[in-house]
Amino acid sequence: AYTVLDYLINKAWRQNGIVTPLDSAAASRISTIEDAPKVYPPCGKATISATTFVIDKEYPEYLSTAYMVFSNPGSSCYLPVPLCVRNIPDMILDGSFSTYSFNLKDQKKPFLPPEELAALEKRLYARHAAAQEKARVILRSSRKYTTWDEVAKLLNDAFEQNVQDIQAAMKKSAK
Repeated sequence: AYTVLDYLINKAWRQNGIVTPLDSAAASRISTIEDAPKVYPPCGKATISATTFVIDKEYPEYLSTAYMVFSNPGSSCYLPVPLCVRNIPDMILDGSFSTYSFNLKDQKKPFLPPEELAALEKRLYARHAAAQEKARVILRSSRKYTTWDEVAKLLNDAFEQNVQDIQAAMKKSAK
């Protein structure tokens, strides 16, 4: 309630003039609301997933993104999923990523220590944003259909690299 509003409005909007997917991810990890203990928090015991959709104003059909966590936000990592994603990795399709993250939740273990998780998500988001901006340049320079394949490749390559980073983090945290 007010804790989430305070975080998003006072800490993000008023300080930076924008609420980013990183801000939304941080707010989704609020697990207790001190000023209203009876209010269910965004990251409660029964929270099973979270998503922030960012619709691109200029090219919504090409550059919109879902920032998704496939488990409780407190025990997993957000992944930017472009609208044009072509290959969903097996770890998402078969549920193994969710299962891994839910097991961490059950063991009361984080996906990564908070500083490492923040750095990983920041890196994933930055890679995706860089691909979006390259794609935006291509889209502005040409409206031809063949441009779509080039744009989709940029975004899918970034997505695949992000999945690889998450897989590496999973291996690291399993040790």
